[in-house]
Amino acid sequence: MAVIILSVMLLLTSSTGFLGHLIGEDATRPPQAPNQVWYTLDNGLEIAVVPIVSLLPPSRQRVTIITFWETGAHNDPAGSAGRSKLAAHLIPLCKAGDRAARSYQQWQDAHGGRAEIRAGSRHCWIVEPVSPTKLLDTIVELGARFGELEIVAADMTKIRQWFDSQKRTGKQGDLDRLAGKLLDRLDPLQSGPRDRVDLDKLSIDEMRRFIDRAFKPVNTRIVIVGPFDPGPVVHAVKKRLSLLAGGKALVKPPVAVPAPGAVNPFAAMDPDHGMVARGWRVPALGTIEALSLGFFIPRARRALQQGHGDCIWDPFLDPEVLILHQEVFGNENFQPKSIEEAISRIDATINFAISAPVEGGDYEGARKSIGIRLGAYRVHEEVSMIDPLPVAEVTLLRRIYKMKEAELQNNFGRNALRQLQQLQEKYLVQEKAVSGTIVPSGIKAEKSSTHPGQR
Repeated sequence: MAVIILSVMLLLTSSTGFLGHLIGEDATRPPQAPNQVWYTLDNGLEIAVVPIVSLLPPSRQRVTIITFWETGAHNDPAGSAGRSKLAAHLIPLCKAGDRAARSYQQWQDAHGGRAEIRAGSRHCWIVEPVSPTKLLDTIVELGARFGELEIVAADMTKIRQWFDSQKRTGKQGDLDRLAGKLLDRLDPLQSGPRDRVDLDKLSIDEMRRFIDRAFKPVNTRIVIVGPFDPGPVVHAVKKRLSLLAGGKALVKPPVAVPAPGAVNPFAAMDPDHGMVARGWRVPALGTIEALSLGFFIPRARRALQQGHGDCIWDPFLDPEVLILHQEVFGNENFQPKSIEEAISRIDATINFAISAPVEGGDYEGARKSIGIRLGAYRVHEEVSMIDPLPVAEVTLLRRIYKMKEAELQNNFGRNALRQLQQLQEKYLVQEKAVSGTIVPSGIKAEKSSTHPGQR
């Protein structure tokens, strides 16, 4: 036992330099291995190499690789809705160079079922866990993706079918529809409503042209995190990826202008349940204003979840949108039995999340979850030594949003109630809200004339 403890302590000591510079890395500092995290190649590609300790046996260890692509739904013009999302799913599958094309299922199986695509409004994340023994081969594969990809009809069809298989039904499907309608008003797309995507209209030639033009080193960042020797990895990165043509940077789409108010109510797929929701735009990640979300969101979730409601905030897909929703007409205890009661529940939740005294439990909850993504805390070693994904995520978030670690840490929780009040006064106001209602299919939607946000 003493030998095991000593070994772990030595491993932790060897990784301290990397973890200590994981957050708030100064990109202007000259390279000083092994403490350097980010490398900017001459072609514009930015790569983070973060070796960390794993407590898992070698057969279960994984390295997380995230390819962050500076494109999303806002980059899709009218007539090409869903183009960026489809492209992000195609890129890991298509044949490139000597690498054979893979089916979607083969790709999932090869990565242990954890590989995923996160396609958001402005960014796409390609998240892939690989075995440390295959890491150098994977770097070669990453380089091949920036070449000419062979896009075939079979891959397009499989991905479309996979999209269809992911559509949820019942209460979860209702939530997806309602949240989508609110998102369309809070963050409208030039390609139109999010529920009108027709992927069959996107041809192979169009997808090939888009990927060849847009998926370039200058538009991407790559993070590699896990149990590996950094020397060979950094060497492989520079050898394989520095010679790629940088490409032309994508034009950043304009910031969308919200359209506050209430969306038209509609009937639920679930005949026995309804739903009420209200959403706002909130401060951008990396700002001091956003720190108040570290208290507001967990408290709102606690208040709503006992009645089968929740607070939706996704730092990866739509970080500047916040939505509260409350189920209604259900048979569970604490569930509202009318639209008006559900609206009152949301009002009370906001009041509680803003005004309740900030206690030790609020800080503890933020320290382990949302506060990490806001830049106020670091990923804890008991998490990172089992799963490198959270470290990879926050490494990217801190880079993308230029988070200043010391400033955010010093201001998190300072005058917390005042920060929450400022969040409400500037962002969570009635005139900036978008709201919506779903009624059970047995009740006519037009009977509900009171919508959240109109009281």
